[in-house]
Amino acid sequence: MSKRTVALALLMVGAALGAAAVRGDVFPPTLAPTTAASPEAGLFSRRNPSELGLVAGAIVLILGSAVLLARAGGPPLPQTTRDGSPASLRPGPAAPPPQGRLLHMAPAPEGPPRKPSVPEGVPVGDNVDQGRAFGRYHLLDRLGQGGMADVFTAVAHGVEGFTRVFVLKRLRPELARDKEAIAQFVDEARMQSTLVHSNIVPVFDFGRVSEEYFMTQEYIVGRDLVRLMARYYERHQQTLVPRFAYYVAHETLQALQYAHTKRDREGHPLGIVHRDVSAGNIIVSAQGEVKLADFGIVKSNKRVSKTEQGMVKGNANFMAPEQARGQAVDARSDLFSLALVLYYCLTNRLLYDGDNDLDVLHKAAAGPTKAHYDAIRRLPAPAAEVLGRALALDPAARFQSAAEFAAALASHIVGAEAEASRLMQSLFGDEFRREAA
Repeated sequence: MSKRTVALALLMVGAALGAAAVRGDVFPPTLAPTTAASPEAGLFSRRNPSELGLVAGAIVLILGSAVLLARAGGPPLPQTTRDGSPASLRPGPAAPPPQGRLLHMAPAPEGPPRKPSVPEGVPVGDNVDQGRAFGRYHLLDRLGQGGMADVFTAVAHGVEGFTRVFVLKRLRPELARDKEAIAQFVDEARMQSTLVHSNIVPVFDFGRVSEEYFMTQEYIVGRDLVRLMARYYERHQQTLVPRFAYYVAHETLQALQYAHTKRDREGHPLGIVHRDVSAGNIIVSAQGEVKLADFGIVKSNKRVSKTEQGMVKGNANFMAPEQARGQAVDARSDLFSLALVLYYCLTNRLLYDGDNDLDVLHKAAAGPTKAHYDAIRRLPAPAAEVLGRALALDPAARFQSAAEFAAALASHIVGAEAEASRLMQSLFGDEFRREAA
């Protein structure tokens, strides 16, 4: 019998004795003593059965409490941080701390965010659609679910046994009759299909099966930055090598420069702003290539669906102040977001701390504080100078184009591309081989 069971039994008996004593029926009437109690008998006199019952009940209750306390013995519970994680798991030589947002002034790895996004090629959740025929595709693994779409790997079959795997995004069923959601989904497919660049995940197909809209994208055997950083910390107990971080930022800037300067057939600027440049939307392939994904909330002069003034879209952890305020954004807002990603890669920390997403959004709207800029200035060169400029509150004080930002990093990434491929194979090689099989 467990200590808990014994303790509960003692507590119940003690309570019953106490209640019986109050009613005066601790002893049956035939056994009730009749002799007078002497002064020396005191509380334990046979003339005080009710009192005796109360004392017995109290003793049993005390014993029960003692057993519970004994069961709860041992070292005290660890104190917790503001995000509810054990303080004993703060950075140490053995394991990374909880994946929180806390910012400290001396940059050191603190682990990735609590909610890493799902990278390409990593099945999650249920697979109720696995093997289902969907138009000319067969759905394979469910990779995740976004705000508008379910994401799967899917295989297309052709003649002579030809097959190819894609990432298929299917508009969620509950949005199938939502005109605004459909227009946004169509815009994403149309816009991303025009962006043909080696650092952008391309869209190959768009259509509708029954009432379900879908698009297919290139299947990248790789991992997003969140998962990559988590694995690297797990293996090496430190942040990414700065040269690799600069390389990822430099290659993402190539994608942004292409998108920001894209023109239509008449030569008019499209005015594209990604608005969701984040660690979860930057993928590094098994070969070390860097790809920018998810143009789902892109701003463009050619979009049919428009974002209402004051509406905020994007990831608050990587958001420019003007975007967090719901104000007009331009290419420099994307550059601010990428600078936040670079800071995250160099320190394993998000610049803004907060107890919840709304708190983070408020801090993003206010922008970096003096304490934040002080922390940035303590980073080694060239990070201090590059991030100090890229994270300026005034857009006019930032880099004015992705090309200008990339030029500031170019001399610091020599040899990084080959190293990126070796790094990805060392971290995920076995997984990549299984996915490619």
